[in-house]
Amino acid sequence: MSDSDLLREIAADVLTGATSENDPTVVPDVWPQMCELEWPLIGVAEEDGGAGGTLNDLLVLVAATGEHTVSAPLAETALAHRLLPPTGAAPETEPEAIATVALPSPGRPCHYRETPEGLLLDGHVERVPWARHADRVLVVLDRHVAVVTTRAAGWQVATGENLAGEPRDTVTFTRCTVPWADVVESPLAPDAVRRHATVLRSAQLLGALRAAVRMTTEHAGVREQFGRPLRAFQAVSAMITEAAGRLAGAESAVWAAANRLDHPDAEVDVAAARVWTGEAAGEVARLAHQVHGAMGITREHSLHHATRRLWSWRAEWGTAHECGDRLGATVLHGGADELRRLLTASEPGRNDL
Repeated sequence: MSDSDLLREIAADVLTGATSENDPTVVPDVWPQMCELEWPLIGVAEEDGGAGGTLNDLLVLVAATGEHTVSAPLAETALAHRLLPPTGAAPETEPEAIATVALPSPGRPCHYRETPEGLLLDGHVERVPWARHADRVLVVLDRHVAVVTTRAAGWQVATGENLAGEPRDTVTFTRCTVPWADVVESPLAPDAVRRHATVLRSAQLLGALRAAVRMTTEHAGVREQFGRPLRAFQAVSAMITEAAGRLAGAESAVWAAANRLDHPDAEVDVAAARVWTGEAAGEVARLAHQVHGAMGITREHSLHHATRRLWSWRAEWGTAHECGDRLGATVLHGGADELRRLLTASEPGRNDL
């Protein structure tokens, strides 16, 4: 059994039976157990206060939360730890503390200036995951990561939710002074932070795609019409096959992006993975609800736990449209030779997600 297989088994034990429906006003019950197992610290070196392991190990667990339709601030807190290990400049926090990352929109940056006391922030960042519950909000700036905590005055959170019922809040800074003790040099450039965030959210999408395809396949095997299971009908079989193909493509795309984050073509690989998973999310959700028919339309049906996450996550931390624009610009800039090189590039290894 591989390490990834073992992680998937552990994740299934922890997440099976956890609440799928969300109450954005509370932290999920499964979060303390995830922290006890040090999931948010996986991928951070032990000498930096982390749990060791690799990014792929973390992505296996992130994908599992999507597959078991459990919402928890794992991807967000893990990304924060990759930017600022526990032994960094931020104040010590409780083991179960939630951290999140505020990624200002490229068109609406968060303005700051240096003062003797620290960085003075002005502006707002929309759709910050889990901000209302976070002990630390890491604001990604040009050269710095500003770790905003409760001891920093001049910031407030306006609550909001996505379609899946997860907290997606707006954080506003009004002459908010972040002490120099809570400011660190960013280990990653802002574009690299966005790539990491996109891969994490793509892994969640991958998990939710697995859940939707599994539920659809199982439903078609047990639901009968005219004395035959649904899967015996050619049209239904074709829809299931198409959904499975979309899933297989997403698995390959996310794996390639995760394994090439440090590669010169990382932007292309991550954008391609986001385009594939984003489009797969819409198509798989459509096909799944078609196969389920009226049963899949009711909000209480378990299929909705997967598809609401698909519809929500495909619009976060990089959309398929935005990434498609970047891919198109890359091809136009590089011309035919660059397109040929990108299409024929390959990496050895296997899919561990």
